[in-house]
Amino acid sequence: MGEKRYNVYSLKGISTKAKNLLPEVLDEMGYQGRYSMEIEKEYLSINSVFPVVEKAFLTAEERAQGEEGYLIRLQKKSYSELWVSKKEAPSLSDAYRIAMAAAENGYPIDRDPEFAVGSVDGEYHDEWEFSFFK
Repeated sequence: MGEKRYNVYSLKGISTKAKNLLPEVLDEMGYQGRYSMEIEKEYLSINSVFPVVEKAFLTAEERAQGEEGYLIRLQKKSYSELWVSKKEAPSLSDAYRIAMAAAENGYPIDRDPEFAVGSVDGEYHDEWEFSFFK
């Protein structure tokens, strides 16, 4: 039999209390010995797939909060333009690196941001989509 594959997931989206409860939840789900966690480094390495891990996150968060709820994910997209001359960046990949460095150094990219929300069980939905929800 081949080696087990482990996927790595961020723990940044759940509370500290939920992080502490997560091993108990994973063990109850039958994942004993199939994961490792680094709470300080905020990651979970597990032999499982994303939908199962998201369900474990939700269960741990519900226990941490003491009630059922939704683990909502927020997403913000911003847009901006930046001129980069070919003298400064001979290739397109060089221009990308310069633009990323500019953004990291405070170049404004918050013009008219778009927001989206998602949950454990679904995809992200843009703001305008809510006018179609019942």
